[in-house]
Amino acid sequence: MRFYILLFFTGVSIPQLNAQTANNSLVFREIKYDFGNIKEKDGKVTHTFIFSNTGRTPVVIENVITGCSCTAITFSKAPVKTGKQGRITVCYNPAYRKYLFSKEIDVVTNEHNNVNRIWIKGNVIPIVVPE
Repeated sequence: MRFYILLFFTGVSIPQLNAQTANNSLVFREIKYDFGNIKEKDGKVTHTFIFSNTGRTPVVIENVITGCSCTAITFSKAPVKTGKQGRITVCYNPAYRKYLFSKEIDVVTNEHNNVNRIWIKGNVIPIVVPE
């Protein structure tokens, strides 16, 4: 019951949560990127995801959501016209994060019920602290 009350006060409904599907107008060259082994001491790593607009109308990336402050995002702010490409650059900071990581990134467009997802993953080799 508390769950439904929380949904009522936040304005979220169960149909809204289930209605999110991928925006078929966005076609990514890749949806997953593996950084492999990265050394914490070497600092931040980045990767750029490239997508094309295969739809009939311009696509606007309204927001890109990550679940962690360790991941920073930059993305194309201008509308991406039909047949053109856009970019989403993901920067992962391995500081104080050791071993395996996997991050899901949600891409929200002007088609609000459509959310595309991309992922990064890798393995952080921690700094060895002398004893």
